[in-house]
Amino acid sequence: MLPPKKTRGSQYNSAGSLTATAITKTNAVYLQDEITLNPKSTLYLGARYDEWKTSDTVKNGKVIADRSISNVSPKASFHYKADSKVTLYASAGKAFNSPTIMNIAFDYVNLGANSELQPEEITSYEIGAYLTASPKTTTKIAVFKNNVSNLIYQNTTKKRWEQADAEILGFELEFKHKFTPELSGFINYTYNDTEFTKFTKDPTCTGNRIPTVPMDTLTFGCTYAKDKWTTNLLGRYIGTAYENEQNTIGFMSHFVADVKLNYAMSKNTSLALSIDNIFDKKYSQRLDNFDIYAPGRVAYLELTQKF
Repeated sequence: MLPPKKTRGSQYNSAGSLTATAITKTNAVYLQDEITLNPKSTLYLGARYDEWKTSDTVKNGKVIADRSISNVSPKASFHYKADSKVTLYASAGKAFNSPTIMNIAFDYVNLGANSELQPEEITSYEIGAYLTASPKTTTKIAVFKNNVSNLIYQNTTKKRWEQADAEILGFELEFKHKFTPELSGFINYTYNDTEFTKFTKDPTCTGNRIPTVPMDTLTFGCTYAKDKWTTNLLGRYIGTAYENEQNTIGFMSHFVADVKLNYAMSKNTSLALSIDNIFDKKYSQRLDNFDIYAPGRVAYLELTQKF
């Protein structure tokens, strides 16, 4: 059983008056079994039960009826070890993603809440392979498809959260290599071809791309660890994406690099210096419910103590 997740929130207007309150709670149970069919074949079977509840939702003095929705999401995965260097796999499953308090209760400028939102239901399929060229080098190749019912998105015409059905087709390539005992690196490329498959609010948007989801994402990085020092360098390229469901307004692509230097002062104490957006790149990004400009280069110190 997973720990219950309970969220309580309130919203106030500029005058300081309470305009909305809500509580959401999710209870979940997850089970998985690993079945060895033979020395080369392994079957993984699992299922997750979710129960999502809303309560005490009030908007501008109007009481919104409590809701309770439950769902069972099964998953199966088959792995076949062809030889010491190649492992093939195929998986299929379902997932359940509930709305947030911001989705159902809080209104913002140009973005209103929708208390009637239903949880998203995702059916996913994936096939792929893990290739081990040498003990130091591994490669992952995967092709996936996700069918999403009740996708939650920002409707720029109605200026509130709405839902539609969508499909996501894509593939992923990942390469990892250990150059020396101290230095390792990776590179990952993901391609997403998305479209609305059922758009009842505006049928002319059927076939358009899902807003805010980039077609191309490239991530790469390296880690150097020796003695008490660890250095991480990460680069991220985010391709172009549309901001609205009509696909007439877009986000520009951008590249961001981050670095983190960590020193282990003792077994339980470490000090880290991080610099995000090293090159001070100016770009807009989606943060929770808002489109904002990135803060630019940011440096901070972090002291970690384990007890």
